[in-house]
This record gives sequence, structure tokens and C-alpha cells, in this order.
Amino acid sequence: MTTTTATTTSSAAGPNWAGINWAGINWAGINWAGINWAGINWAGINWAGDSWAGINWAGDSWAGINWAGINWADQQA
Repeated sequence: MTTTTATTTSSAAGPNWAGINWAGINWAGINWAGINWAGINWAGINWAGDSWAGINWAGDSWAGINWAGINWADQQA
């Protein structure tokens, strides 16, 4: 899910999402199109165990993400 912005290392248990400082990530600066989505082991992610409640969603700069510029189709497996 990646560059000097947001990097996660996959293991048998999947990335340690809970350990990521989401609020501190410069979302707008992430090269989303360059992420190899298909290569992420989604099944290995412990979604239930992640601290979603601790994420400052409102504080993240979502407006700064160029959603239209993301080539979603290119990220399909």
C-alpha cells in the first residue's frame, strides 16, 4: 500500500495497520496510482483488529487527494 509516505510491510499476518500513524500520513502526497493494489495481501489484513476508532478521519486532508487522477481500473487484480 508504497514511497517515502506510507509504507506497510506484508507478512503472514498481513500489514500492521494498527501501528500506522494514519493522522500523520500526508495523504495528498501519496502516489496512489503508483501503488500495486493487486499485490497487497488483503486477505491477510486483520481488519477487525485494527484500531479504526483511533483514526482521525475528519482531520485528514481528504480534500487534497486527486481522486479523479487515480487509475482505479489499472489496480484490479
